[in-house]
Amino acid sequence: MMKMFTRSSRHSRGIMTSCYSICIVLGTVCVNPLSAVPELTVSGHVGSTAVLLCELQTEVTGTPYIIWEIESEIVFERVGEETYQGEGYEGRVDVPEEELRKGNCALVLRNLTPTDAAVYWSAKIVSRTKRSVKTERVEISRVYLSVEDPLSAVPEFTVSGHVGSTAVLPCELQTEVTGTPYITWHILSETVFERVGEETYQGEGYEGRVDVPEEELRKGNCSLVLRNLTTTDAADYLSAQIHTETETVEISRVHLSVEDPLSAVPELPVSGHVGSTAVLPCELQTEVTGTPYVIWKIKSETVFERRGEETYQGEGYEGRVDVPEEELHKGNCSLVLRNLTHTDAAVYRSYKIHTETNGKTETVEISRVYLSVEEKQKEEREAEKEVPRGVGVGAAGTIAVIAVIAVIAVIVAVLYRYKRRRKQNCRNPDPPHTYSLPNTQINPANTSPDENPNDQGEHLLLTTSPDGHGSVVLEEGAVRYNPVRTDPE
Repeated sequence: MMKMFTRSSRHSRGIMTSCYSICIVLGTVCVNPLSAVPELTVSGHVGSTAVLLCELQTEVTGTPYIIWEIESEIVFERVGEETYQGEGYEGRVDVPEEELRKGNCALVLRNLTPTDAAVYWSAKIVSRTKRSVKTERVEISRVYLSVEDPLSAVPEFTVSGHVGSTAVLPCELQTEVTGTPYITWHILSETVFERVGEETYQGEGYEGRVDVPEEELRKGNCSLVLRNLTTTDAADYLSAQIHTETETVEISRVHLSVEDPLSAVPELPVSGHVGSTAVLPCELQTEVTGTPYVIWKIKSETVFERRGEETYQGEGYEGRVDVPEEELHKGNCSLVLRNLTHTDAAVYRSYKIHTETNGKTETVEISRVYLSVEEKQKEEREAEKEVPRGVGVGAAGTIAVIAVIAVIAVIVAVLYRYKRRRKQNCRNPDPPHTYSLPNTQINPANTSPDENPNDQGEHLLLTTSPDGHGSVVLEEGAVRYNPVRTDPE
């Protein structure tokens, strides 16, 4: 349906006042570091100050010329000392000339209001001398500004649905509807749906799929019905009620996620120890034609990006991540992450960037990998402390071999000396020594005198042999007794 009414200028609604102190909020790079134009996200609270980042890549010579815009609407412009502040931004925006000459073209936006939330574009005007072309416009950066009101108590919801299904994005009016109801749903500065009484407007790409029924709206139910979901519908939706031409009240924020059950995006767990290397699996389902383009991310933070031979390594991952080009051409888009740290533990997502014939790009998620990083085992740490790397095993082995050799040498020496002594004894035997002992009463069988009444004392001869053992010789009829020899003094 064609839009049947004219919306008033976003800045004619006035500027909300606030008593909050100034708070400078810096942005962060979030997507596509390989593109010439960085895309940034900045957020701030109502009444605070936001700095929309911008940096010139070349030295400023001559008169500096910078411009900031929202779509075709000028927010701020500077040509040397001369400046222009757009409608609704008077007294709130500036790019200081001294900073601009240093190459810093950041826009300072003070006293934020909810209506300041939008996509801001910065551009540099370069003078040209060729023929009739006098100037050239060079885009520098894009900044997504969101403005929050901590006192608004805007409820935030999370809604999910499958491709092709219908999602209902919650919204409820806090005040009674009187007169003509006016509701709008948008994603950043893009209008998704708008209703003023019976008249409606459906944003580009949402035609025939979105609605807030008028009878429900009059009851206070401003929920958005979104039919036939697609993966591109996943976004953060904001609903707002227009009270008058000068007041817009935000009602709710809904984060919509859309799942495709047929996409079969694999979710894989991977673990590794600190200092080791992890391989995060990824496999392309279709043949690689043309220049391969793959991205690995953690949420909106780019970890690694490859477009053909060109690569980008995210902050903190320099020199540690790669998807080898030759592997990527084979369909293997696995990320190699070296020298793991505890901070590497996260959910990693891989994407393939596909360019269609009409020039439009499509981002297709390939895989999700849950990486966990653990400390080394206690035994491994203690072993590393006790045994120096590259030396411990060799030294221990050498000591063991030396000890065995020493024991063998001692045994051989003892056996040699013993054998040599035996040979000498055989060649030069010592004469037997005979000792005469007095008559001794012995009892070799440990019998009592009563059992052997006829036994009498015998003359005992003790003869020693060369080997040091002694034997006792008795007269005929006596019993042989072999005591251990004891040399006399």
